Amino acid sequence: MTSIFFKRNMNDSADFDMGQLAGLIFLILIFCGLYLFVMYPQMRGPAADVEVNTVVNPSGLLSEYQVTFQFVDDMSYSQFLSYLYSQKFATMNDYVTRSIADKQSILIQNDSSSRTIRITAKQPFDPNNVTTTIRLNKYPDSWEFIDNSIVNSSYLPEKYLNKFTYNLAVPTDLINANTFENSSSWWMDGKQLTWHIDRNKNPLNPSGDNIASQTIYAKFKVPDQNTIPRIYFIIIGGIVILGLIVIIMRRR
Repeated sequence: MTSIFFKRNMNDSADFDMGQLAGLIFLILIFCGLYLFVMYPQMRGPAADVEVNTVVNPSGLLSEYQVTFQFVDDMSYSQFLSYLYSQKFATMNDYVTRSIADKQSILIQNDSSSRTIRITAKQPFDPNNVTTTIRLNKYPDSWEFIDNSIVNSSYLPEKYLNKFTYNLAVPTDLINANTFENSSSWWMDGKQLTWHIDRNKNPLNPSGDNIASQTIYAKFKVPDQNTIPRIYFIIIGGIVILGLIVIIMRRR
């Protein structure tokens, strides 16, 4: 009798423990869900990943200039729109082009479904005449490229910045830059430079790392206006080789 009673108590205790464990797991899941979807976004604040692609050609124009903002969630995107309204900007275009003198030279695309804003130059332009944040200083022995648009929060408030990537192509050999990431290719003249910031905003680090925004700076040799781009020689060489192959094949 005692044995049966003991076994029954053991079974009841096991059932009770399993019920407690299931309830604890359920509470943990509820708390994690609240943290990830309610508490964390509020703690972290707005966040957006930014990528800039810029190409300086031998004539001193920016032949390519594109800035892309990818907001990490709907809350960040909505907070950005609310910020614009609070600052009395009638449209998003008015805000993101406030550092651009020639607003007609810039195309702005706002895709609310993907929470993406893209600023693209319609044609090559002289940054000294079109923008107030980008400068191309020309000296007898060197050129300097300086972009303060990110450090001055020209397009996006500082607190939004999460991951930032800036790609810059210059037409000649590099003299100096405030980044160690640069490369060259056998088929293109000049250098490719990259700047990175990652504030690493995530559920375990909601406010992100305290990394300051950076001025983009690069100093490079003065381009020779009479130099034929290397890619032209490669194209001509390819055509010549292809022509020789065709001639040889026909003579067989």
